[in-house]
Amino acid sequence: PDGFLYLTIVKNRGAAFGLFDNSSMFLVVAALLVILYIVFYVLTSKLFISEKKGMLLSALCAGIIGNAFERYYYGFVLDFIKVNLWNFPVFNINDILITVPVFILIIEIIIQKKDEYFNDKEVEEDIYLDE
Repeated sequence: PDGFLYLTIVKNRGAAFGLFDNSSMFLVVAALLVILYIVFYVLTSKLFISEKKGMLLSALCAGIIGNAFERYYYGFVLDFIKVNLWNFPVFNINDILITVPVFILIIEIIIQKKDEYFNDKEVEEDIYLDE
């Protein structure tokens, strides 16, 4: 097809890029463990979780639960969105709800660590300048 985006149907019995093919129950259990970890993190976090981070974690959980439900109920995940860029895998809405928040959270962690690193360097330099 010559179009940029089109719909197709693929029964994905594995994880991303066909990994863990025919491991539905393992993937369902892994998904539930990730959800439990996220809930535990949110409930035990002593720091305030921003509205943005809460929305990202909610979208992530929704995507994981959606894929886990399909995998448990049908034995596969129905992927249907095909982007005709290169050999890009077919995906679904749940995959978007997983991928985008994870990407944004990773970028925010990198930015936060960079800021913490440079703030610590400034403190060290100030200490040495005072001596």
